[in-house]
Amino acid sequence: MYIPDYLIFDNKYKGLGMAEKLLYATILDKAGFDVYCHYPHTELAKLFNVSTNTIKRYKDNLEAYGLIQLEEDRRNNTDRIWIVNR
Repeated sequence: MYIPDYLIFDNKYKGLGMAEKLLYATILDKAGFDVYCHYPHTELAKLFNVSTNTIKRYKDNLEAYGLIQLEEDRRNNTDRIWIVNR
């Protein structure tokens, strides 16, 4: 897993916290070469040792910065996370 350089050095992303940047790297790692992935809030909350509400807030922030796009996937009871910017 790696954190893309632009998240660290591009002023556009200065408002994102390190936890959000790490979450983005985790999402990229999970997606691999695919354009989207599923990652349940509960799994991410355990991995980051935070609440599911915190994970939702992190994902909303990543979406606001144009890094991901969230789509509710009722069939899997999770979000489909589209990778917008690699």
